[in-house]
Amino acid sequence: MTQTPLKILVPIDITQTLPEMFGLLKEFLPLKTAQITLLYVREEMPAFETLLGTMADFPTDLSNQIEAKARQVLDEQAQLLRADGIEVLTEIVLGPPALMIETVAKDKQVDFIAMTPGKHSKVAQYLIGSTCERVAKHARTSVLILRGEQPEPLRNIVIGIDGSESAQSAMLKAVETFGLATRDVNVTLVNVVSVSGILKYVAPPGFVARIEDNLMMSGEASLAQAEKSLIEAGVKNVSVKLKNGDPETELLRVASDLQAQVIVVGAQGRSALEQVVLGSVSGKIASHASCSTAVVRSFKS
Repeated sequence: MTQTPLKILVPIDITQTLPEMFGLLKEFLPLKTAQITLLYVREEMPAFETLLGTMADFPTDLSNQIEAKARQVLDEQAQLLRADGIEVLTEIVLGPPALMIETVAKDKQVDFIAMTPGKHSKVAQYLIGSTCERVAKHARTSVLILRGEQPEPLRNIVIGIDGSESAQSAMLKAVETFGLATRDVNVTLVNVVSVSGILKYVAPPGFVARIEDNLMMSGEASLAQAEKSLIEAGVKNVSVKLKNGDPETELLRVASDLQAQVIVVGAQGRSALEQVVLGSVSGKIASHASCSTAVVRSFKS
């Protein structure tokens, strides 16, 4: 039976160094059996362009020049990837970056959106980071935020677990997509017990302590089940950590301590409220992690 190729959407910033990005991507996903769509989103800036138009030396065909440059960069990168035996498509769209990335991903039913914040000034980095965070939170497919100076073998992975079925499914999808059963990698499962600050403020200490005890027991059970599932899926090196505190802070701390190459988080919790909370955590980690981040959804767009 012919296996359906992994579909990957790669939004391109034409000012960044692309070989570094694809070097990182090759460490995570099997590109040779994938179909990659290179996407450039040309953002409309009517007020800015109108202002520039009042300047005597403003090129009247600036939009065409930008699109031509983008086409050149896309075509050059596509040729390099095709020379490596990878199937590549290219596309240029016009509109708000995050919205257009999500729209193209949905239309093409991709399995992963792979993005990188790149190297920019603080202002530009904030804006690009904001796009990454919005896409990670709102896209209907999995998102991989790539970070790192040089590609290095995948050795340490941190996976956030919250006990929900969607987190379990996302974890197993990460095992399959990243080929963790066939790699010599260390997988650390992390469950973070977190009691609302306002609850700690208004509730009696004994009541809060009982809630934390119950959450700790629930967390231990979730980690045990997840560990069992990973071992059954063929992952050899699995460890677990139960933490108490802010989920984002604790996940980032564990990843830093282990020098992890990637943090894997799901995008849905066990209820509508938890989905909002976990969506917020995944978005923050995608923006603030020093390593790569995979926000894994167990369904396609």
